[in-house]
Amino acid sequence: MYAYTRREREEERILQVSEYETAFLGWVGRYLKQDPASILSEGSSIAGAAVRKIAKKLSMAAIARRKESEVSIKISTARLENGIPEPMDDRPVDDNAADDSSSSDAEVDATGKYSVDTFHGTRVVVQPCGTIKPVGRGGNILRFRMERKTAQDLMKLGTPSIYFSPEEIRLQLGNDIVYRKQIERLLASPQGPHWLIQYHHETQVIQETRARVEGKTQPPTGIQHLAAPNRPTNSVGGSQWKNGELQRKLRQGSNFECRPMKNGSNMGRVCVRGVQFLVPEEADFKSVSIQCEVNPEAIEHKYKCATNLEQGDPAYRLGVRIKFTSKIDNEEKVIWASLGGQCNTKKLNSLVDFLDGQDDEWTAQQPRRFLDRYPSKGRTKITYTS
Repeated sequence: MYAYTRREREEERILQVSEYETAFLGWVGRYLKQDPASILSEGSSIAGAAVRKIAKKLSMAAIARRKESEVSIKISTARLENGIPEPMDDRPVDDNAADDSSSSDAEVDATGKYSVDTFHGTRVVVQPCGTIKPVGRGGNILRFRMERKTAQDLMKLGTPSIYFSPEEIRLQLGNDIVYRKQIERLLASPQGPHWLIQYHHETQVIQETRARVEGKTQPPTGIQHLAAPNRPTNSVGGSQWKNGELQRKLRQGSNFECRPMKNGSNMGRVCVRGVQFLVPEEADFKSVSIQCEVNPEAIEHKYKCATNLEQGDPAYRLGVRIKFTSKIDNEEKVIWASLGGQCNTKKLNSLVDFLDGQDDEWTAQQPRRFLDRYPSKGRTKITYTS
């Protein structure tokens, strides 16, 4: 869901039904009990509608917890009035556990609606156990964790402030960035739904603020846009990435490290999972971004990357978009990668497996696949399956 909303924000438009994966559309239809096409006909984003329902459910759950808490307080008062002591909690204290104090009260406002504080640019509370809490008007409803030593070192430096960007949150001391955490990591945490709503809220507030500063009466419509930091992803040789980071970057589109060819030409190359994509010499190599588009099963990509396909090759579903800024006219240009040869097709087949979430063990059992070196698993050389 985050990938779709992020794409809408970056392209400043609402995605059409054909741009969503079939599985996601099926889930949205069941979750919202509404045809995704009818959501679009109302001028709303399909992914945005799902986010709004998640916020509503969180609000209802928070109200229920508040009512349970009020009942518990009444029972405790009755026990004290009758001289009955409160039971002792003999569970050991876990200083690694997140502090849940005041979280339920901060989740709903006086009207019972989901309340979202604005944390961008505000200070955070850093605890020795590694818990970080942004401080808002209603209390601490959000938190994330870092290593204890990192937190303790951070406490010695001062009190940092939190800032939101398209790909991550940052903790800063003045203009110095002292900690980063990927948005995707927060979305995968137990508080993932809260962070998703918070992320949408923060980007909306930032855009509205910029619109006021620029003297615009109305902020731009659609999902809000923030300038993404131009930090290239080093994927040469198909290096390993934690938590599916490389997979997400390839699907969403991201800057990748582009190096000059070593054959004497002026072209550049980007290597991803053993696949080498060539970049025209007119490109500013620091501006190169790669995005992989994988169509659903049985749907051939209009600009498929592989040119030597056989029956059963999944690479027919893959198109690879390469964006760069031209050094000649300083304009952004887009090309679709095209790779010939059977070895390249096998590499692209394996790349599709990776983008589909298949592991290396599964890929190794499939025909016409590429397997890179993996000494720890006994693969000391590059191999191809037949």
